[in-house]
Amino acid sequence: MFSIFDQRKEDLKNRTEAFRNAIHNEYKIDFLYANTRRIAGSRYGECDRCKKDVKACMDHFETSFKYILESFCSTHNITIGEINIIWEDKTVVIEDLAVRNKWMEYHDKLVKYRILCQPCNRLSSTRSLRKILP
Repeated sequence: MFSIFDQRKEDLKNRTEAFRNAIHNEYKIDFLYANTRRIAGSRYGECDRCKKDVKACMDHFETSFKYILESFCSTHNITIGEINIIWEDKTVVIEDLAVRNKWMEYHDKLVKYRILCQPCNRLSSTRSLRKILP
């Protein structure tokens, strides 16, 4: 079982997750609250694809998270594997606050969010993977 575990893949996954965690900020929350309503502790809104009133998921629209991250790293000459991460309150974060803030600013300038239902969000993710995978 231990031979199956690949530490490099796990490190990359954790560093990518740290970048994802950094963008759970006011910009994203403001979009969610402006485009959904609260019902019994959950957020509901109209799905951008199927137009049903549903429990909301947020999705990057037109420009994927992966593309924005790759563009950020290229623009700032950063290698994800060299980014130091730490665990804070059971969440992995980028250790360097300057890099974290630069990333959030860069991401928020490029991102467009949309509200999707879970089935449409899965469909959207599957289509994105087909563009990446051979």
